[in-house]
Amino acid sequence: MRSFSTAARVMGAAGLLAMAPLQPAGAEPDADADTAEIVIAAGPCFGRCPVYSTRILADGGGRFIGTRFVAKVGEQALLVEPATFRAIEKRLAPYRPAADRRIGPEECESFRTDAPSWTVRWVDKSGEAVTLSFSLGCTDLRYVPLAEAIRSSNEMLPIGPLVGDRQR
Repeated sequence: MRSFSTAARVMGAAGLLAMAPLQPAGAEPDADADTAEIVIAAGPCFGRCPVYSTRILADGGGRFIGTRFVAKVGEQALLVEPATFRAIEKRLAPYRPAADRRIGPEECESFRTDAPSWTVRWVDKSGEAVTLSFSLGCTDLRYVPLAEAIRSSNEMLPIGPLVGDRQR
């Protein structure tokens, strides 16, 4: 495990601004964000972690693309209930950044380098996209709710048989 607490102390004011919360205090997520699609992707680790992405559409369509260490490699069509899409959208809304954001070792006091990552991409009806990348190597307590929101959203997707044994 590698600790970046010394680096965080010397980052100064610019570093503190980069570590600001994903959502301003007291801000409400936009309930009508007009999200057309959400992509949740599981990234690699130093081991046999499943690597795949799932793209779901507000109207119920979707695609799973298995890359490595999954039961089904390649592209598979999905049907996702619009209610499931809305539930995932709502669960992830508090973490949707205003601009692309990456949370990795530079923002974490405690970081392990062998962990996988999650990437969430929201696309609105006009085609504008914003992406949040989060490394599960960041073990700071402030990011536990984010990790749980992504994990639980991913578990709502009908991809279990496509991913296979997630404990590999």
